[in-house]
Amino acid sequence: MGAFINAFRSKRVGMLIALGFASGLPLALTRTTLSAWMTNAGVNLKTIGLFSLVTLPYSFKFVWAPLLDRFSFPLFGRRRGWMALTQVGLLLSVWINGRHQSEKCAAGHRGPCRGGRVPVRQPGRGG
Repeated sequence: MGAFINAFRSKRVGMLIALGFASGLPLALTRTTLSAWMTNAGVNLKTIGLFSLVTLPYSFKFVWAPLLDRFSFPLFGRRRGWMALTQVGLLLSVWINGRHQSEKCAAGHRGPCRGGRVPVRQPGRGG
Protein backbone atom coordinates (compact mmCIF):
# COMPACT_ATOMS: atom_id res chain seq x y z
CA MET A 1 0.00 0.00 0.00
CA GLY A 2 2.89 2.37 0.72
CA ALA A 3 4.28 2.03 -2.81
CA PHE A 4 0.85 2.84 -4.21
CA ILE A 5 0.63 6.07 -2.21
CA ASN A 6 4.23 7.00 -3.07
CA ALA A 7 3.43 6.72 -6.78
CA PHE A 8 1.00 9.63 -6.45
CA ARG A 9 3.69 11.85 -4.99
CA SER A 10 5.52 11.81 -8.33
CA LYS A 11 5.30 14.99 -10.42
CA ARG A 12 4.71 12.94 -13.59
CA VAL A 13 1.75 11.11 -12.08
CA GLY A 14 0.26 14.39 -10.90
CA MET A 15 0.55 15.83 -14.40
CA LEU A 16 -1.12 12.75 -15.89
CA ILE A 17 -3.98 12.99 -13.39
CA ALA A 18 -4.47 16.67 -14.30
CA LEU A 19 -4.34 15.83 -18.03
CA GLY A 20 -6.87 13.02 -17.57
CA PHE A 21 -9.20 15.34 -15.69
CA ALA A 22 -8.90 18.04 -18.34
CA SER A 23 -9.50 15.59 -21.18
CA GLY A 24 -12.77 14.52 -19.56
CA LEU A 25 -14.09 18.06 -19.18
CA PRO A 26 -15.30 18.47 -22.79
CA LEU A 27 -17.45 15.36 -22.45
CA ALA A 28 -19.03 16.62 -19.24
CA LEU A 29 -19.56 20.10 -20.69
CA THR A 30 -21.17 18.86 -23.90
CA ARG A 31 -23.32 16.29 -22.13
CA THR A 32 -24.86 18.41 -19.36
CA THR A 33 -23.95 22.07 -19.59
CA LEU A 34 -24.78 22.46 -23.28
CA SER A 35 -28.19 20.85 -22.92
CA ALA A 36 -28.98 22.99 -19.85
CA TRP A 37 -27.95 26.16 -21.69
CA MET A 38 -30.04 25.22 -24.70
CA THR A 39 -33.06 24.51 -22.46
CA ASN A 40 -32.73 27.96 -20.87
CA ALA A 41 -32.40 29.51 -24.32
CA GLY A 42 -35.73 28.00 -25.37
CA VAL A 43 -34.35 25.52 -27.90
CA ASN A 44 -36.81 22.73 -28.70
CA LEU A 45 -36.24 19.22 -27.38
CA LYS A 46 -35.58 17.71 -30.82
CA THR A 47 -32.65 20.06 -31.43
CA ILE A 48 -31.23 19.40 -27.96
CA GLY A 49 -31.41 15.68 -28.68
CA LEU A 50 -29.60 16.22 -31.98
CA PHE A 51 -26.84 18.12 -30.19
CA SER A 52 -26.32 15.11 -27.92
CA LEU A 53 -24.60 13.51 -30.92
CA VAL A 54 -21.65 15.78 -30.08
CA THR A 55 -20.59 13.16 -27.53
CA LEU A 56 -20.22 10.40 -30.15
CA PRO A 57 -16.51 11.04 -30.88
CA TYR A 58 -15.74 10.47 -27.20
CA SER A 59 -17.79 7.27 -27.18
CA PHE A 60 -16.01 5.85 -30.23
CA LYS A 61 -12.51 6.94 -29.28
CA PHE A 62 -11.34 3.33 -29.43
CA VAL A 63 -12.05 3.41 -33.20
CA TRP A 64 -10.28 6.62 -34.21
CA ALA A 65 -7.44 6.70 -31.65
CA PRO A 66 -5.37 4.00 -33.45
CA LEU A 67 -5.55 6.09 -36.63
CA LEU A 68 -4.00 9.02 -34.80
CA ASP A 69 -1.18 6.75 -33.66
CA ARG A 70 -0.66 5.29 -37.14
CA PHE A 71 -0.57 8.40 -39.33
CA SER A 72 1.52 11.53 -38.89
CA PHE A 73 1.97 14.87 -40.59
CA PRO A 74 5.35 15.46 -42.25
CA LEU A 75 5.83 18.99 -40.95
CA PHE A 76 4.99 18.62 -37.26
CA GLY A 77 5.36 14.94 -36.45
CA ARG A 78 2.80 12.54 -35.07
CA ARG A 79 1.32 14.19 -32.00
CA ARG A 80 2.05 17.84 -32.74
CA GLY A 81 0.55 17.50 -36.21
CA TRP A 82 -2.74 16.15 -34.89
CA MET A 83 -2.80 18.79 -32.16
CA ALA A 84 -2.22 21.55 -34.73
CA LEU A 85 -4.96 20.18 -36.98
CA THR A 86 -7.35 19.94 -34.03
CA GLN A 87 -6.57 23.50 -32.93
CA VAL A 88 -7.22 24.83 -36.45
CA GLY A 89 -10.52 22.91 -36.53
CA LEU A 90 -11.54 24.32 -33.16
CA LEU A 91 -10.56 27.83 -34.23
CA LEU A 92 -12.69 27.56 -37.36
CA SER A 93 -15.69 26.12 -35.52
CA VAL A 94 -15.60 28.85 -32.86
CA TRP A 95 -15.25 31.53 -35.54
CA ILE A 96 -18.15 30.12 -37.58
CA ASN A 97 -20.31 29.87 -34.46
CA GLY A 98 -19.45 33.45 -33.51
CA ARG A 99 -20.32 34.72 -36.96
CA HIS A 100 -23.60 32.84 -36.89
CA GLN A 101 -24.57 34.32 -33.51
CA SER A 102 -23.61 37.82 -34.70
CA GLU A 103 -25.76 37.51 -37.82
CA LYS A 104 -28.74 36.33 -35.76
CA CYS A 105 -28.37 39.23 -33.35
CA ALA A 106 -27.94 41.74 -36.17
CA ALA A 107 -31.12 40.43 -37.81
CA GLY A 108 -33.14 41.23 -34.69
CA HIS A 109 -33.29 37.68 -33.35
CA ARG A 110 -35.24 37.66 -30.10
CA GLY A 111 -33.25 35.03 -28.25
CA PRO A 112 -30.40 34.89 -25.77
CA CYS A 113 -28.22 37.23 -27.86
CA ARG A 114 -30.08 40.51 -27.31
CA GLY A 115 -27.73 43.32 -28.16
CA GLY A 116 -25.03 40.87 -29.20
CA ARG A 117 -24.60 39.55 -25.65
CA VAL A 118 -25.99 36.78 -23.52
CA PRO A 119 -28.08 38.42 -20.80
CA VAL A 120 -26.74 37.94 -17.29
CA ARG A 121 -29.06 38.24 -14.34
CA GLN A 122 -27.50 39.99 -11.40
CA PRO A 123 -28.82 39.39 -7.90
CA GLY A 124 -30.65 42.33 -6.39
CA ARG A 125 -31.41 43.98 -9.73
CA GLY A 126 -34.84 42.63 -10.50
CA GLY A 127 -33.49 39.41 -11.99
